[in-house]
Amino acid sequence: MKKFLGYIAAAATFSLLAACGSDDHPPEPPKPVSILATAQATPDLSSLVAAVQFASDNNDLVNLLGAAGTLTVFAPTNAAFDKLAVT
Repeated sequence: MKKFLGYIAAAATFSLLAACGSDDHPPEPPKPVSILATAQATPDLSSLVAAVQFASDNNDLVNLLGAAGTLTVFAPTNAAFDKLAVT
C-alpha cells in the first residue's frame, strides 16, 4: 500500500512539474483605443460622433473622449438618433 501511494505521489509531482514547465508567454494586452476613435471607426455611430463634435465647447468633450483611458459610454446607434426626431 505504501508503494502504491508513493507511485501516486510521484505521478502527481511529475504531472505538476510538467504543467509548470511550459514556455508559453501571455499575449500582449491590446493597445488602448480612445472612445472617439472606436466610434469614428464604427459606421453605425456616425450620428454620435457628429453630436459629440457639435456639443463640444472648445473641444473639451472631443479631447476627453479622444484620450486613451478607462471610460464607459453607452453609445446610441444612428437608428436611435433617428427615432429621437429632434428638429
